[in-house]
Amino acid sequence: MLRRRRDGAHGRGKRAAVRARAGPLDGHAAAEEAAALALDPETGEDVYRIDRFGFGDSYSTPFLWRNADRDELIITGSTRISAYDPAGGEPLWSVQGVTVFTCTTPTADDGHLYFAGWSSPNATAKGLLDTAFPPPFELKESDYTEIRPLFDRLDANDDDKLSIDELPPGRGKDAFGGLDQNKNGTWEWNEFSFLGGVGGAPGQNIALSIRAGGSGDVTDTHVEWRWKRGIPYVSSPLLYRDRLWLVKAGGIMTTLDAATGERRMDRERLPVGGEYYMSPVGIGEHVLVGAASGELYVLEAKDELSITSTVAFGEPLLATPAAVDGRLYVRTERAVWAF
Repeated sequence: MLRRRRDGAHGRGKRAAVRARAGPLDGHAAAEEAAALALDPETGEDVYRIDRFGFGDSYSTPFLWRNADRDELIITGSTRISAYDPAGGEPLWSVQGVTVFTCTTPTADDGHLYFAGWSSPNATAKGLLDTAFPPPFELKESDYTEIRPLFDRLDANDDDKLSIDELPPGRGKDAFGGLDQNKNGTWEWNEFSFLGGVGGAPGQNIALSIRAGGSGDVTDTHVEWRWKRGIPYVSSPLLYRDRLWLVKAGGIMTTLDAATGERRMDRERLPVGGEYYMSPVGIGEHVLVGAASGELYVLEAKDELSITSTVAFGEPLLATPAAVDGRLYVRTERAVWAF
């Protein structure tokens, strides 16, 4: 049975007490007030503050990892994953070299923490263009080394500018406003040329597994495997049935063996491209994956892409669903749905 609610109501967790904040949008400059704050849930007063000077942008939610040894507060950002004692905020360990700013939140089991994160400052020209203009749009091999001809091909009315209507579906179109630096409603060549690839920022787009029990910088001692293809930008990784499930923009599905990092499903493509902001959810024999355009896919939880059913909401799907007491709650742009 389906129940639908249109008043936009949502719940708030009373005991959520740790909030990370950081600064400027370019992901490079340090934020003057970058910090993680632990707040008393009853009064809102600071319990402790972890200053993170030298950190820039991070959209990742702080993650409480209850592993076999202890509780750890995990915060990611500015090329590193950091663990703290949640009781007092003292640093425990860190791993260096992840993407320069993070949107995803880690996941974990008793013995390992799993992270996957992608951002444009760490992408090559190929990575940026493949994400901005996914199939069925056809990129030429020459576009990866010289993208001015691509700009000219997209410029349908030959006015040396690109409007949003001239772009094919994909992250490029979805992120149109962000690259329109002068906010005049078009892309000029100097704005479009960003897609030629920056790739020089510190860190890298990567998925990795970190063994519990570390102290200090454990980059060289506790990282058990790394993976660099099909990395998600916003959709957080799902650990389910001994697999790490990754959903990249463009509808690209990858699964990795959680123990070894070996690929099991290698960049299979879902029917709808564009952005995938919803994080995958595992329920029973299935994994749920959602496109920002509004399609929810029910997949069989196995190593080949098999779609059991599809729900088309007809409006954007950006939030991750919640499964509670036999019901699935899905938040779309204008409604909350209960299945």
